[in-house]
This record gives sequence, C-alpha cells and structure tokens, in this order.
Amino acid sequence: MKRLALVVPTYNRAEFLDEFLRRHLPLTEKFDFIISIYDNFSSDNTLEVVRKWSEKYSGLKYHRHHENIGADANFDYALSNTEAEYLWLVGDTYEVPIGGISYFYTNDFLYSDFFVFNLENKLKLNSKSYNDNNEVLNDLSGIMKCLSCLVYSKKIIGRLNFKRYHSSYFIQTGIIFEYISQNKNFKLTWVKDISLMPIKIDGLAKRNWSDSEIIWLVACDSWVNFIFSLPVNYNLEIKVSALKNFGYVSGLFSYMGFIRLREKRIFSFKVLLKYWTHFYYLSPSRIFLLFLSLIPSRLLSFMEFIMRKFIR
Repeated sequence: MKRLALVVPTYNRAEFLDEFLRRHLPLTEKFDFIISIYDNFSSDNTLEVVRKWSEKYSGLKYHRHHENIGADANFDYALSNTEAEYLWLVGDTYEVPIGGISYFYTNDFLYSDFFVFNLENKLKLNSKSYNDNNEVLNDLSGIMKCLSCLVYSKKIIGRLNFKRYHSSYFIQTGIIFEYISQNKNFKLTWVKDISLMPIKIDGLAKRNWSDSEIIWLVACDSWVNFIFSLPVNYNLEIKVSALKNFGYVSGLFSYMGFIRLREKRIFSFKVLLKYWTHFYYLSPSRIFLLFLSLIPSRLLSFMEFIMRKFIR
C-alpha cells in the first residue's frame, strides 16, 4: 500500500483538473504516491483530460459515477474506496505544495489519525498535536471547513460516521469532529508552515458559492446548524467561538468582507432581517450591518477606501 494518496472529487472542472494534474502528477514519480480522481458524472471533457494524463503517468487512478450522486456522497465514496495509508482530500482548484507531499516521507514522520494543513497562510497558530476535542474545535474549526486542508488515516476511515453528515455541506469536517469527540486517545496534528494555495489560471475564474446568494445557505443556515449539532461533549462556549471562526479565517464575515458582499448586492437589508439571529454569532457587529444595509451602493467604494485606510 502506498503511503499517500491525493483524493480528488471533481465535477465539471476539466480545465482546473488539467492544471491540477500537470502540477501534481510529476511528483507521483518522485515520492511514489497516487492521485485518485472521483468524477461525479461530469458533462464536460473531464474524461478526455484524465485519459491524456493516464498515458503518461501510472500513478493516476480514475472512477466515474454513472450519475451525479451529490458532493457529500462523492466525498464518502472517495475516502472509503481509496487505498493508501493516508488520504489527502483535496479540491481540484488547490495546489498541494511539494513540502506537503514530502512531509509524509521524512524519517521522523509520526502517525496521526488526522492532519490539518494551513490555507493560504491564514492561520498563525503554531504547529501542534492535539488530543482534546474542544481545543481542536476552538482553534481549527475555521480552517477545517476547507476540505483541501484535511488528511485522514486509512486505519480509521471505517469508523467514521459519513451518513450523519450527508447534505450538511461539511461532511469532511463533521466526520472528524464526531470521531474525536468519541475517542479519547485520538491524535490530530496541525501543521502551520505547509499551506494550500489556490490554482490560478489566466482568463478562468473559479465558480465559488461565496460569490452568490448560496453563501447564506452555506455560511449561515448550514454552518450554524452544523456547529450546534455537534456532540454534547463539546463546550457550548467553544461552539459559539467556532461559529465566528468561519468568517475569521475566510474573511467573508469581516467588516471588509461584508462591504464586498454589499457591493456585489449579495448582502442586503432583506438578508439582514432573515439572518438577524445568525449574525449575532457570525458578524463583528449587527449595528454595523444595519448601517451598511442602508447605504446606497454608489457610496460603498468610498466606504471601502476609508475602511482600508483606518481599520486594520
């Protein structure tokens, strides 16, 4: 069995997948790991992209579903059916740095049930090994919502409760939080200095849920429900802290983040009223949001300039 596999769920992102494979496949020969693609019934030329690279590299594995089974079910299937000691669940729009790959092949490598890597160097917390579930939730929940930061030991995959988190938007995170709440001897390793970075292709924009009104479904409804539904042995105060971590790490729910959402007409007074209770937990200030929701859009660029100049 290989030491490591990059497990890549994909759907209709052939151009990003092509670039992902161009960057990562040469490393499979240097470090002897595999890349397993799980295609959720793409309608673009994903299959042609995979065939092209399969001719050059034997470390590429591919599975295509006969229908779209949903993102969470695809994550479940991918992690359950990939054979390697460690499974790095990574999106096809992110690059795993070479240091992330080599990390698993060093002589001083130590076993862990889970590894969490940084995202765009956003989290400044020093590297650490955890064995307390509340500390993990308090410190790392904001990063752990990103699937590309997460690595799972194959030894514990069969003990993870995937089904409970189907349709939650956070299955990749929920299965970890539930497992560590029930297993006192777990080990989770946070790695600060190895960071995932987005793949950027000139002329090609990544479709992101945060650029549309879906953000409220994911970041308000689903995130709040997800955190409060975690097992009861998580401290309530830490759950509340974890809610804010979503916006802190992503920047979406900072002062500047809300201004940008208002500029895009994604945030409005109507949204504020609908999610008034949610914003108590998620936003820096509901009074600020009320003020922002009433400002004419033509004044927002000036407001953003002032905020950049005087608020750090």
